[in-house]
Amino acid sequence: MVDESKYMAVERKWRRGRGWGDCDEGSGTVAGVMLILVVALLMGALAAGGAVLIAGAKARGVADTAAVSAARMLLEGGADPCAAARTIASAQDTQLESCTIEDEDVTVTIRSPTGVPVAAWVERRSRAGPQRCDIP
Repeated sequence: MVDESKYMAVERKWRRGRGWGDCDEGSGTVAGVMLILVVALLMGALAAGGAVLIAGAKARGVADTAAVSAARMLLEGGADPCAAARTIASAQDTQLESCTIEDEDVTVTIRSPTGVPVAAWVERRSRAGPQRCDIP
C-alpha cells in the first residue's frame, strides 16, 4: 500500500512555491557578482587608460624640455647637447631613446614608463632649434 500522506506533503510544498519553484533561488547573487566584476573590469580599464595618458603627457613635457635645452646648448657652442638632454631625461625618470642634431635643430625621443602591462612604454618626440629669420 502506498502512503499517500508523503505525496500530499510534496504536492503542498510544490503549490506553495517550495518545491520546483525554488530552482532560481540565489540567481540574483550570481547576477550581482557578475555586475560587480564587469564594473571592476571597466574601472581597471579606465585606470590603465588614464595611466597611459599621464605618462604620455609627462614624456611630451620632458621631450620638449630636453630638446630646448639641447638646442640652447648647441646654439651657445656646448660640447655635447645630447648629454644635456640625457641629464634632463634621467632626472625625470624617463629614457632618452634618440638625440639627433641636424644643422641647428635638435630632435629628441623620450620613453616614459606607464606601469600598465599592455602598454609598458610611451614615446614622444620633440624638435627644437632657432627660428629662421629669412622667412618673410
